[in-house]
Amino acid sequence: MQNYPRLVVIIDDHPLILKGLKDIIIETGWNTRVETFQNYPDLKVFLKDNSPDLLLVDLQLKGVDGRTIISEYRTLFPNAKLITISSFEDPTVINSAFKAGANGYLIKNLSFSEMLEGIKAIWKGDRFFQEEVKSALAQKNTTIESFGLPRLTAREKEILVLIVKEKTTKEIAETLFLSNKTIETHRANLYLKLSVNNIVGLVKRAIELDLLK
Repeated sequence: MQNYPRLVVIIDDHPLILKGLKDIIIETGWNTRVETFQNYPDLKVFLKDNSPDLLLVDLQLKGVDGRTIISEYRTLFPNAKLITISSFEDPTVINSAFKAGANGYLIKNLSFSEMLEGIKAIWKGDRFFQEEVKSALAQKNTTIESFGLPRLTAREKEILVLIVKEKTTKEIAETLFLSNKTIETHRANLYLKLSVNNIVGLVKRAIELDLLK
């Protein structure tokens, strides 16, 4: 493996985080080309003709689960280093990212220097895991069911129950005195934690895991 990645690709739909990650890559001192994307369609077009050595993927993107991207490009670019960047510390979510093919999982609460250290270590093939990630990695060969129930907040459980009762976003917002946007954010988090892509899958998984108590 070369001493540095020739092409680093980053996808995150938050411009400030995207800029911060690019700054971190520049800080490595690598003589590296860095390309950034805020949406999956643009990334797909670019990667049709380009092969990244290092791909940093936000786990929660608009319209697509970051684990889907990791899984797809693990097959297409087997020698690339794929790193998940996320704000989620839930062991089930972390575990599922590694199952999708990630080489590393970095939580966004890391400092600039820690994130830099983590990216450089993962590129070299070294182990760099925060305590939350270590806990999940120890169980990486288990299924989501045997790994344990996803850790839902009280608010997420409340919203999940209302979703199962077929309440609309507007109705849930009015019931809980929250904005529609807040409800949509919680629903997206539920999708991620339960590894589903739509309402039907969410309801089915909630019943399977007996989360409606």
